[in-house]
Formats: sequence, C-alpha cells, structure tokens
Amino acid sequence: MKSFIVWILIFGAFVFLTLNRHSRTGVQTYQSEIWADKAGYYVYLPSLFIYGFNASAFPDSIDAKTGNGFQFVDDKVVTKYNYGVALMQMPFFLIADILAGKEGNGFSLIYHRAIDIAAVFYLVTGLFLLFRVLRIKYSLPVCAITLIAVLFGTNLYYYAVIDTGMSHIYSFALFSLFLFLLINRSLFENRMMLFVIFISFLASLMIVIRPTSILYIVVVFIITHQNVRYFYSYFKWEYLTVIAVTSIIVFLPQLLYWNYLTGSSFYYSYGNESFVNWNNPQLLKSLFSPNNGLLLYNPLILLMLIGIFIMIMDHLQNGWIFGILFVTLLYVVSSWWSFSFGCGYGSRNFVEYYSVFSIPLAYFISVSKEKKSVMFFVSVLMIIVFVSYNMKMIYTWDRCWFGNNDWDWCEYLQLVTSGTH
Repeated sequence: MKSFIVWILIFGAFVFLTLNRHSRTGVQTYQSEIWADKAGYYVYLPSLFIYGFNASAFPDSIDAKTGNGFQFVDDKVVTKYNYGVALMQMPFFLIADILAGKEGNGFSLIYHRAIDIAAVFYLVTGLFLLFRVLRIKYSLPVCAITLIAVLFGTNLYYYAVIDTGMSHIYSFALFSLFLFLLINRSLFENRMMLFVIFISFLASLMIVIRPTSILYIVVVFIITHQNVRYFYSYFKWEYLTVIAVTSIIVFLPQLLYWNYLTGSSFYYSYGNESFVNWNNPQLLKSLFSPNNGLLLYNPLILLMLIGIFIMIMDHLQNGWIFGILFVTLLYVVSSWWSFSFGCGYGSRNFVEYYSVFSIPLAYFISVSKEKKSVMFFVSVLMIIVFVSYNMKMIYTWDRCWFGNNDWDWCEYLQLVTSGTH
C-alpha cells in the first residue's frame, strides 16, 4: 500500500510539473504538445474519431497552425509518422474528447493536456517496471539512486515533461514492459500462450512506433534467454501462428492507412530521409557535437558506459552485450541523414534504451556502494553534478539548435553560462 501511494504521488508531482510547464506555452505554438512531429504522430486520432479522415472537415489551416507535422493533399490527411504513438495516446484522447463535448475539435487546450497526462502516465509506468526489474538484483537504495539519476540526469525528463508528444517516452514504457515480461517469464509458466501474445504484441507495437526497435528486441531476448533451450520453446506451430496473427493485427492499421494514402499497403513515408551515412557515420558529432551530442547533453551516460566496462572486467557476459548494443545503436543513429535528428534535446534516439542501460548504471552504483570508499562518494557527487547540469540545460533549452554549425562552441557556451539560446 505504501509503495502504491508513493507511485501515485510521483505521478501527481510530474503531472503538476508538465502542466505547469505548458501553462506558459499556449496552443498552436512551437512549444505546444501538438506541433510539427508531435502533430504528425497525433493526427490519426482526430482524423479517425472526429473527421473520418476527411481533410476538408478539419479546422481551417490547422496543418499550418500546428507546424505542418501533417498535410492535406487531395482531400487526404498525410503524415509520414506511424500510428503507434496515437494508439498509446488514444485512451487519454477519448477522455478529453468526452470532456470537450460538442466543442471538441481535437486541437483545443484539453487535447494538449491529455497528451501531457499520457506522457506522465507512461513515464511512471516505465519507471515502475524498471524498478521491479532492478530490484531483482539490487538493493532499494541502489535502485532509487539509479532511477533518480536516469530520470533527472538524462533527456528522459525532457521527453516526459516538456516534449510530451514525441514518441520516446511511449517507447520507453514499452521497452521497460518488454524487459520486465521477459525477465519475469516464470510468472507465465502455465500460461505460455498468454505470454507469447503479450510479447508479440509489444514487439510489434515497438517496431510500428520506431522500426529500429528490432535491435532492442533482439538484444533483450539474448540477455533473458541465454539458455538456448528457451529459444526452442517458441518454435511450436501454435506459438508461431499466434506471433504471426498478433503481428498482422498490430501492423494492419498502418497498412490500411498507407493504402488509403497511396493505394499500396507498403510505403516508405520518409521520402528522401534515410540512413545514407552507413559508410560515413557521424560518430563524433553524435557523441560530442553542441548540436544534440549525446554525451554533451547527457553526461550521466558516461556512468552507464563505466558500468558496462566494469561488468566486462568482472567477466559478466551481459557486459559485452550491453557494450555491443551501445556501439551498434550509436552506429545506426549516426548513419541517419541528419545525425541530430532535427529539433530535440540530446540524442533523443537513446531515450527508450535507458530501460536496459539502467542495468549497468545500477551495477556501477552497487559496486561503488559495496566498496564503501571514496569511490561511492565520488560516484554520488558525479551523479549530483550531472543531474544539476542536465536540469539546468533542459530548462534553458528552446527546442532547436540555433548555432551557425554543428561545432559552434560559442553558441553552446552561451547556453551553458547565460541560459539563453
């Protein structure tokens, strides 16, 4: 009961933080919840439930008023983003639509607030599941320090409280649930079919939201199924059939939308945007550039990397797996046509992966604590410094990088020292 109350209080605190933040941003501004990419993820909901995908029925110029995250072409609603985020926002949208009554148009203030509450719900859900995962091996203080560090020391906070309409906080919750279920698959010992349905649904939805999630799915399966016989347990015709059917059900709405849009059920909606830098990945920029460099804006990740290194030195097999995952993810992200992935805070593609990279961070904190030496004091001090730096940067960041180039250190130092951007 006490634990439940604690998580309710955490939920309430973050609802206050996000509503307070957005009380000053208004609607139909670049800082609002339904703008640009966020509007592109969201537009499926008013299209389906209010306007029947009839572009001419939408409010006048609403595409331009919400940052052109979607467009109207030949009386069709055009968005390049997949429907997965909208699916996760749907319960909150429907409640907002009921409360809005006859005045509901899908874009007024109440719908923005619904997105804020949805983001906090998935943040708290993800943290709770991650806590349960970490608690299997680590003490309560270690788990608490780890979660506090990840939440306030990385851009997880930014996408849960400020950029609430982006996909990353929703993927974080799914990633955490996927990890939790696979680690606790013994809970389904006599209900294997139900387990297969759950994980196939989750895996499919994760891929719908962001196709590169397949990397996470593979790695988590390896981590949680290091005994080969577990892999063979899935290769039964009834399980394979369920996986196929569940995947089709999850992907079907996206295929239907593409068919509505183009007449074909298969369509690459990102046009000329692709992974064009496979032979020239922008690794240094992805890590250190003032334009969304991962370590420059989220230095706490250094402690995750130290944790991976210590796990490898301690001959823990998962240490190598975590290391390979980080390097592979960095390579994939750095190969995209725009390494910074546009406006955002830090290298936003890593946000959902904190669910698994929290494990080496917890290991690092646990090892430091066990030594009961200067190492633990230094570790806690580093966390405090990194958290303070991250929170300061988040609350002075203004969504996009406005430097003259990707290595504009003068603009970055002005941001750090004066808080203007």
